[in-house]
Amino acid sequence: MNDRKKAILFLAAQPTSTARLRLDEEIREIEAGLQRSKYRDRFQLKQQWAVRSRDLQRAMLDHQPQIVHFSGHGVGQATAQERQSPEGTRKLVPLDRVGAFEEGLILEDQTGQAKLVTTEALAALFELFRESVECVVLNACYSERQAQALTQHIPYVIGMNQAIADKAAIEFSVAFYDAIGAGRDIKFAFDLATVAIKMAGINQDHIPVLITKRLDRPPAPTPATIAFSTYNPQTFTGREEETRVICEQLRRGCRIVAIVGITGVGKTTLAERVIAALAQEEESLPYVRFSLDDRSIGTDFSSSGAALLRELGDELTLEDQQDPTNLVNHIVSRLQSHPCRLQIDSMERLLKGNEQEGWSEFSDHLWLSLFQRVLSANQMASQLILTTQDIPGDLESVGDRFHQFWFCQTLQGLSQEEQLELFQKLGLQDDQERLKRIGQFYDGHPLVLQVIADEIKQRPFNGSIQSYWDRYGEEFEAATPQGKVDRSRTFRTRVRQRVEQTIQSLPDAAKQMLCVCSVFRRPVPETFWIEMSEGDDPYAAFDCLQGRKLVEYVDVPGQPSLVRQHNLIRSVSYGLLKEDSEAWERAERKAADLWLTAYMPPDDAPNIETVRGYLEAFDHFCEIGDWDKVKEVSSTRLNTPTQDDLGGQLYTWGYFQENVLLHKKQLKMARIHDDKQETAWALCNLGNAYFSLGQYPQAINFHQQSLSIAREIDDRKGGGVSLGNLGGVYASLGQYQAINFYQQSLSIAQEIGDRFGEGRALGNLGLAYDRLGQYSQAIGFHQQYLSIAQEINYQYGEVNALVNLGEAQRKLQQYSESLANNQAALQLTQEIGDRANEAEALLNLAKLHHDLNDTPTALPLCQQALAMASELGIPLKADCEELLDKLTNGDELKEKE
Repeated sequence: MNDRKKAILFLAAQPTSTARLRLDEEIREIEAGLQRSKYRDRFQLKQQWAVRSRDLQRAMLDHQPQIVHFSGHGVGQATAQERQSPEGTRKLVPLDRVGAFEEGLILEDQTGQAKLVTTEALAALFELFRESVECVVLNACYSERQAQALTQHIPYVIGMNQAIADKAAIEFSVAFYDAIGAGRDIKFAFDLATVAIKMAGINQDHIPVLITKRLDRPPAPTPATIAFSTYNPQTFTGREEETRVICEQLRRGCRIVAIVGITGVGKTTLAERVIAALAQEEESLPYVRFSLDDRSIGTDFSSSGAALLRELGDELTLEDQQDPTNLVNHIVSRLQSHPCRLQIDSMERLLKGNEQEGWSEFSDHLWLSLFQRVLSANQMASQLILTTQDIPGDLESVGDRFHQFWFCQTLQGLSQEEQLELFQKLGLQDDQERLKRIGQFYDGHPLVLQVIADEIKQRPFNGSIQSYWDRYGEEFEAATPQGKVDRSRTFRTRVRQRVEQTIQSLPDAAKQMLCVCSVFRRPVPETFWIEMSEGDDPYAAFDCLQGRKLVEYVDVPGQPSLVRQHNLIRSVSYGLLKEDSEAWERAERKAADLWLTAYMPPDDAPNIETVRGYLEAFDHFCEIGDWDKVKEVSSTRLNTPTQDDLGGQLYTWGYFQENVLLHKKQLKMARIHDDKQETAWALCNLGNAYFSLGQYPQAINFHQQSLSIAREIDDRKGGGVSLGNLGGVYASLGQYQAINFYQQSLSIAQEIGDRFGEGRALGNLGLAYDRLGQYSQAIGFHQQYLSIAQEINYQYGEVNALVNLGEAQRKLQQYSESLANNQAALQLTQEIGDRANEAEALLNLAKLHHDLNDTPTALPLCQQALAMASELGIPLKADCEELLDKLTNGDELKEKE
């Protein structure tokens, strides 16, 4: 911050004809929060009441504020639900005092009556003060539209997207300025303020919206800056009418557009063509693409919804992971607060069925729930474009009920004129009558026509349509008579057969490369394709595939161009590969080897991408059922500070959902191969992952199964681990028979000389006695655990021991010892990347400073812990929220007492 004080201008208007609001309470709470804040000397709070237009102008001139806060009434179009809601919101009552389509702030006129300040006037005023004002808070109902207008001139503007309760508005303000006074930035203050509404038990945390100045955002997307997956304006042909219709639907406010058609007909390309057309407009929304082509994404909502949320730029919370219904709410809220155009490709992967047999309803009903929420929400600026081979009947029914927000575009093949245009762009202009017959036979299917055109240009036809016709003419003579082509399985089969014929006609080296590379589940570097080849000249083979348009380049920010196959081509080529079981297995093994030896993650890659090679290799070996290799990959000690194996590293980093998926696959393989030992360990690891997510019944179930198998095969070490894990779950549930489990685990570890297991058991006993309030005994156990962990160089255990030891010492008011141990733990967690324990160490330090009445130090520590626990989705979040409530409200409660 600058040395001079920042001025916060509080403006209040409450016309005599409107319902009374608790604006005096709001300003009193804001002022009290700033007075006790760490940086109270850096702010000055100015107030202006009963604000008229003239008062607003004068106050801006007099005070030159950096933050302008308006509290009062707003007016807008209420939903039926809002009209029936209890009084106490900041909407103008009655609603019919202003025009039907006007929204925004209410000031007072010269007589104290309500007067709407227009959006244009408000924007013009703040344009004059754009050099000094940093943030505007419009804490009134229906103020989002005016907030949007102010972002032309002001870096940060907060508005309300619908009616907000008076109590929620106050909770928001108090928390917002508490964070500002603690030295946090606007974004953090906004996030904390929305959390405060939720913590107060008010279901309105989705109403405040933070909008940043357009110049502070990434540049508006344009066709030149968007990394499209398939659309190329130089080669795109036709679809003018479909593009026009879909763009018009989106411009008029349609929320979901579904583009439906068989594979390869150009659904994704059309969606991206629409985005490119809309990106030309000044107010274009940010573009997000989420592809379900990535086969590592599960079809259940817990995994696919989590992947979507991350693509939208947000992380799962504990509540999301414990109950996927909360994940639906989170995604809807994200779409409301961060408007975008979201393209979801290959939606049929979420449906029951397949291409050969057809599709039916969603595999997980929560996907239907998400789309229904998008259509039915009171406010939704985001727009979704779905590309899919089929629409389930239940989604169509929902769409029909909200027809003003739903549009379905069935995508047929290209028209005859468009077909000829495509052939011309691809270098074929002669013999248009035969080209028309070919196009008719395949109903203008663009991918097939492109494949055929490239085939004609190659040997042995060398561009001669006549020669090509001589080879395949009889096939085309059997074309369906003029009229609508049957789009059933028969036509799908015809399309696949043509793609297969093209692949079969390739030179052997190119065909072999295309088929073996179909084992890749995601785009890979071109060098991977070259390495997979078994031919003498792999570069010539790749050039052949590229020339035939059988491979596609994908632009990924920060990475060299990656290569993939279109889904249709990959599906056919993979089927051909599996006809030769030896070649298929050899390809899967080669791909796994490349992931393990040649994969290079980008320098700034997130943690999970640094182990992507191991995860992909693991899946390739699972595919061919090589149990020995699966075990080898999963047990490899990684080059990380903790030198964990793959599952352990995911656990340390806090990727608990990915950990669950890994161990489920491992469990399936272990059971197939009747490997009791590995089955028990997979069950144990699954139990630990679910425990970290706070899903205790599932954790108990897996640990009990693991214990049963360990006893069956007389694995005393494994049995001791399972007993300790069961004790941990029961302790978290407050059932203190957990001590019995811990003692059994300790006895077994000591009997068999398992120092690792002995240390963990001692640490668990320390936690149990801590929960019983017997802190001296707890400290003794934690110190023993710390000693063993340091002896065997078990850094994760050392962190655990330090964190738990420091917390027990805090409870005994041994503050200096507690501070030293928690600080040592914090440093070590950051060195090894143990984010869960880092959050716990931060929280413990916050508790310690709270005990010492040092709120300015405690608050940011608690906020850091809460942010980290929320991102990881761990139960610690609830403890952080409880302490945060004490830090922000505790002083007032003490005064009242």
